[in-house]
Amino acid sequence: MNKHRVKEDIPIRVINEHNAVHSIDNELRNLYGEVYNAISRAYIYRLIAARTGYCEKQIAYILNHTKMSEILDN
Repeated sequence: MNKHRVKEDIPIRVINEHNAVHSIDNELRNLYGEVYNAISRAYIYRLIAARTGYCEKQIAYILNHTKMSEILDN
């Protein structure tokens, strides 16, 4: 069995949730500007967790292993 999912196999709900994490991360990047890179990743993950309800491990996976996706209507 292939461990890697094909983009079409991922439910739209999951893509929306991943996009939400990426957009919160982008908001924080814009808010903190150049200082963002000096802020602890754990602190960033906690800020995102407070807004999404995800654990820090899930957030780290989403930010490090997924990209923001556009959902195309058929």
